[in-house]
Amino acid sequence: MSYLVNLNLTGKKVVVIGGGRIAARKVRHLIELDDIPDILVISPCFCSDFPEHFKIEKQQRNYRKNDLNGAHLIFACTNDQEINQRITNDAEYYQWVNDVSSPVNSDFTNTGLVKTRDFTLGISHRLKDPRATKSFCEDLEKRFLSK
Repeated sequence: MSYLVNLNLTGKKVVVIGGGRIAARKVRHLIELDDIPDILVISPCFCSDFPEHFKIEKQQRNYRKNDLNGAHLIFACTNDQEINQRITNDAEYYQWVNDVSSPVNSDFTNTGLVKTRDFTLGISHRLKDPRATKSFCEDLEKRFLSK
């Protein structure tokens, strides 16, 4: 069972390993925050629409264990489950890791977000199914917010 929280990432370091569309989406959400954390992104290549921002440090290369030094949140977003598993194994006990290839192997998952003018609703699927979460959020938006 998950315990939903809102994290204050002000002054925190977030490391994203991967440069594809899932990593780009994670980074886009991070730079939408009121206080954007320091973001380090490591990938041998980046998708064409990967976000740019002064708080994002992009390094175009392969992952190394010391990339996790000082990180509070870590997103393992590669398309290689072995690398994602290595990232999870390399993390220290106090670091929170989201392995996008294996939600059950993650310390946390992201909630789906439904935004209104005054509120942001976080939606989480009990079985950590991101597709079901996305679908539910879209249904909520259609039913209640498009009127």
